[in-house]
Amino acid sequence: EMSKAMGLIQAAQHTANLLAFATGGLLIRDLTQTRFVMGIVVTACAVAVGWLFTFTLRESPTRRTSTDKAGSRKLLTDGLQLLRRNPQFRHLVLLTLATIPFVNYLGMYQSRLADVGVSSTLLGLARALAAGLSILGARYAYRLERWLGDSQSLLLVTALPGVLFLGAALAAHPFWSIIAFCTLSASMSLKDPILSGHLNRHIDRQNRATVLSLISMASGLYVSLMGVLIGRIGDTSLTAAFVFMGTTAVSYTHLRAHETVLDL
Repeated sequence: EMSKAMGLIQAAQHTANLLAFATGGLLIRDLTQTRFVMGIVVTACAVAVGWLFTFTLRESPTRRTSTDKAGSRKLLTDGLQLLRRNPQFRHLVLLTLATIPFVNYLGMYQSRLADVGVSSTLLGLARALAAGLSILGARYAYRLERWLGDSQSLLLVTALPGVLFLGAALAAHPFWSIIAFCTLSASMSLKDPILSGHLNRHIDRQNRATVLSLISMASGLYVSLMGVLIGRIGDTSLTAAFVFMGTTAVSYTHLRAHETVLDL
């Protein structure tokens, strides 16, 4: 059920994105300082409301565990041992890292949309449409495994964002640029639910948070380091930056997915 659960969580996040981007497109109709400040203030207020909601959360007593420092160290050691001793899990982790679709840098495409003549209002609506498609992608990603099987669904969700990045790099017309952006954004919502399900099968319940945190830490480090290079390329050419991101994801998919699919 992990793929389905993660899909529901991501769908909820994209629902918030849909509302935020649609509102943002209306708030910042003109690219002026006053409009930008208004958008920042509204964002700060929304984040504050979310922070207040955290005080209503209560951990389930059945999930609560008491671990001392030694216990925490053991959890960390067990997680590293799992990576070392389980080749299938190791291949899945490497595939997770190597095929990151650089969703954090998708915002660079807003400059491309502005360059081809997309208005600020349409830009917000385009991002809202992309979020709407992402809701559907995340919500029903788990069905891909039922339709295509484990191996083929894994190949699809890891390779598709890279291929669509290359397509987005070629789009130059306002309409096709919006379509490329929306489909690319939606494709990125498919990967995490599918891969989360595969990773979850190898991790013991009591050690799940530690192992997933290790993977998240490695993922964040990789994305931040690559971001320096992507930003430098983008300063010279946005098209080259999109080609680089697409080529990186596709090439790593070819290298890592083959080993992982053989394991599956």
